[in-house]
Amino acid sequence: MSPKPTLLFLSPVWFSLLLLLVSSGFAKASLPVELSATISGNTPAYPSYEVNYFTDNDLSTDYASNGGGASTYVDFQFSGAVTVGSAIYTDRTSSGFFNGSYWGGPHDNVTSYKLIFSNEPTFSSVLWEQEYASPGYANTDAPALVNGGYGVTAQFVRWQVTATDGGNPGGAEIHFFTPEIVPEPSIGALCCLGVCLFARSRGQRQMRQ
Repeated sequence: MSPKPTLLFLSPVWFSLLLLLVSSGFAKASLPVELSATISGNTPAYPSYEVNYFTDNDLSTDYASNGGGASTYVDFQFSGAVTVGSAIYTDRTSSGFFNGSYWGGPHDNVTSYKLIFSNEPTFSSVLWEQEYASPGYANTDAPALVNGGYGVTAQFVRWQVTATDGGNPGGAEIHFFTPEIVPEPSIGALCCLGVCLFARSRGQRQMRQ
């Protein structure tokens, strides 16, 4: 009886390597891009700590609410519905001295906040909301991933303080970015995976004969 031909796809090592190559097409990675947003509403600011300082790309200047405490919020509007994958927030850096001093606190620091997404400027209906811890003070937090990094599509987002150690919380900077993960399988990867699975199944049937 002549030996049956050995198929490449029967090798677990080769098959695993091939699947690894194919699977790289299932979640395409892309660099996050900053999204342009305008401020559409906010808790009234403490004098000289106006809300425009929250997005002025200067870490030494702060927005501070005027006694807003844990009710402090800032609303942002995009030009249309966009997919927000993350936000990067920097806590107040000039608290305790004049704005722009980069004094570093520790006063009026935010310890947690929410991002609330809506297609309504009044936020009468909420598409998604998520709470994030903001450890330390006067520092830039790690990116706050929205929906695990896959993002939420909306036209408005509210930054809402949920816990603070002072009466005039706010922030030095906040910026929004597109998702880094695009959960769309490539057609080529799906076709290759189908061929792999078919060939492996066929090879296993030949081995059993």
